[in-house]
Amino acid sequence: MTVIQKINDPDEHEEKMNHIFEKLNRKGRLQTKLNSFIPIGIAIYILIMKKLFNFINVKLTDNENHEKQVDWDNSYTLKKFAFSVVNCYYSIYYILFVKNFSGKCVRGENCFGEIKTQLTFIIIVEFISIIIEIGVP
Repeated sequence: MTVIQKINDPDEHEEKMNHIFEKLNRKGRLQTKLNSFIPIGIAIYILIMKKLFNFINVKLTDNENHEKQVDWDNSYTLKKFAFSVVNCYYSIYYILFVKNFSGKCVRGENCFGEIKTQLTFIIIVEFISIIIEIGVP
C-alpha cells in the first residue's frame, strides 16, 4: 500500500481521527476535574490566611500603643475589614476582570460559571468555619 492509498483510505483516516478525539476528550475531562478542585483550594487558602491575619492583626494593633480601648478597636476593625475584602474577593476580581477580558475562561464565552463556583465554595468554607468556631470553645 502506497502513501497515496493510505491517505485516500477513508476508514483508516476516520479511525485515526476518532483515536485523536478520544485522547483530547480524556484530557478535557481531566482538566475539568482539576478545575473543580481549584475553587476548593482557594477557599481553604482564604480561611488559612484569615486565621493567620487575625493573629497578626492583634499583635500589630497592640504595638500601635493606643491610649483608649475605642482607638484600639477602631484600628483593629479597619485592618480586619481591609484585609478581609482583599483576601475573600481577590479571586473573584481576578476571574471577573483579568480572565474574562483576556479570554481565558474555562467554560464558554464568559466566566460567570467560574465566579458562581468560586463564590459557592467560599460560602461553604466560611459556613463550615463558623460552625467549627461555635463548636470549639
